[in-house]
Amino acid sequence: MSDPPEPMFDRTEVMVALNEGANLVLEELFTVEHSTSIAARSLVDLVVNSGLYLLDHPGQPVSLDEIIEACWGEDPSVVRGWVSELT
Repeated sequence: MSDPPEPMFDRTEVMVALNEGANLVLEELFTVEHSTSIAARSLVDLVVNSGLYLLDHPGQPVSLDEIIEACWGEDPSVVRGWVSELT
């Protein structure tokens, strides 16, 4: 059995790329009102945090609620409520 290939990028490089992508989305797709709202920024940040969490826990089954609790220490129902602020 051969060893897995070396990763092409380290965690820091992935984190920087995800955060830059998140900022690009906020700047170019959201209206000025939404891109500066805490709800919009937090939801986009949740995508970044989810990606990093999955990177740190490869192949493990996880839920969004688990990621919210682990990364933010927040009640998942509160974070899920932010979606209503954007619609």
